[in-house]
This record gives sequence, structure tokens and C-alpha cells, in this order.
Amino acid sequence: MDNYIDVVVEVLSNKDVIATFVMVFLVMMFGCYVANYRKKPKKQKKVKAQNENAQKSENASSSSSESSSADEKKSSSNDGNPE
Repeated sequence: MDNYIDVVVEVLSNKDVIATFVMVFLVMMFGCYVANYRKKPKKQKKVKAQNENAQKSENASSSSSESSSADEKKSSSNDGNPE
């Protein structure tokens, strides 16, 4: 049994075995990286994002002006009625 342990220690401490283990480990890690690689989605251009924000603000301002004109109609119809 002592001879077996001595042989294992000699093999594991050999520089060639250590270098081979490191190279195999690096190749396997690179293989896993390549196998699991996913392309990142394309980013939208900033110009489009700014245009969308401008359209949203225009829509918001037009909807607020419509609601204010509806409020004016209600108040003008109530002006002639005594309460």
C-alpha cells in the first residue's frame, strides 16, 4: 500500500502531468464558452428612442388639450344655469 501512495504522489507532482492537466482544463473551458455563447441583442439607435419620446410627449399634450377643451364646454354650459 505504501508503494501505491508513493507512485501516486510521484505522478501527481510531475511537471508534465500538471501542465497537461492545466492545458486540458483551459481547452475544456474554452469549449464550454463557445458552446454556450449567445450574441447580445442589437441596441436600438438613440435617434429612434428620442423620436419615440417626442411622439409620446406630443400625444400627451394633445390629449391634455382635448380634456381641457371638454372641461371648458362643461363650465360654459353651467354658466347660464343658476344653481
